[in-house]
Amino acid sequence: MNKNSSNTQAYLSHRDALVNYATPITGCRARAEDIVQEAFLKVIPHESTQKNAIAYLYRTVRNLAIDMVRRSVMEDKHQDAEKISWLEPTSSSDPEQMNSQRDELQSIAQAIAALPNSERRAIEMHRLNGQSMAEIAQELGVSIATVHRLIRSALATISGALDESTS
Repeated sequence: MNKNSSNTQAYLSHRDALVNYATPITGCRARAEDIVQEAFLKVIPHESTQKNAIAYLYRTVRNLAIDMVRRSVMEDKHQDAEKISWLEPTSSSDPEQMNSQRDELQSIAQAIAALPNSERRAIEMHRLNGQSMAEIAQELGVSIATVHRLIRSALATISGALDESTS
């Protein structure tokens, strides 16, 4: 039996235990299965003995699972930080509130229309079309840093216009 088939057998015999080990860390069995497979691809081909390979595999599964959880938390924080209240849809049956919302939307639309073309396109592509900054940069022919600056500037302008309309 060669090294690779021996390592594959070791993986197959420990796979369920590794998935069970990773599931509480990731909070999701499907993610745990992905982590175990990734660990196998990283560890097993490089280990020479089955005993060392399994110990190293458990450590790798744990580390990958923790990294995935940390990355997920950071992505959630980043997405929460980017949420802007006036972009969230609201529903109300109160005529006064509906009228106020209509005025706010009109102010936002006017502020967007008054933006320089590059800022307007960048904010529309990012916030309305859901395109990434890399996609916008490629389409506009500018750097990602420039796209970030355009979007930040547009949001500041729109927010300022919204503040003026409510005061």
